[in-house]
Amino acid sequence: MTAGQAAQNVIFFGLPVAIYAIVRWRSGLAFSEIRSRLGLELGDSRSYLAALAITIPTTLLTIWISQWTSGFKGSTIGPFVGAPPTQAIIASSFTYGFLATGFPEELLFRGLIAGALFRRSAFWKANLMQSLVFTIPHLLILFVVPRLWPLVVCLPMGLGLASGWLRRTSGSIWPGVILHAVPNIAGALWVVNWSQ
Repeated sequence: MTAGQAAQNVIFFGLPVAIYAIVRWRSGLAFSEIRSRLGLELGDSRSYLAALAITIPTTLLTIWISQWTSGFKGSTIGPFVGAPPTQAIIASSFTYGFLATGFPEELLFRGLIAGALFRRSAFWKANLMQSLVFTIPHLLILFVVPRLWPLVVCLPMGLGLASGWLRRTSGSIWPGVILHAVPNIAGALWVVNWSQ
């Protein structure tokens, strides 16, 4: 994962957020309120502990899945498969986890979308809706590997629900970024050829 590809993801997922922030700011909403609505506050330490507790089994599941999905054409961890464990590859795994997936996806799905839904609906309904919206783009994987449908549906739904809960309880996207990024980094590093 190159820095350029990560930047493209940040722009792609961040553009709707930026548009929202500009429109709301121009309509007179204070920057601090916009930041709060987007979940860019730090949140409390308990939420980070909860995120870490959920991250451990999610990371183990991601590592298990990465062992047998990494070889599929178009896999996001494909560039890491069998790669030598260089500083560049390790840095790329962090770029992939945090900048290409974790931060931009959490900013859009939990910051903008879940934030808006949580202000307008009951928590359970809003959380389910934002998780469904998060799952939809992941369904594109089914065009490559249809037999993965249980994982392609259940894993993003579960991650979306857990990240939504973290967002709601903490007021922040950052615990969800950890939950999202760490398993992706671990999955990428797991398929690196460490015997070189």
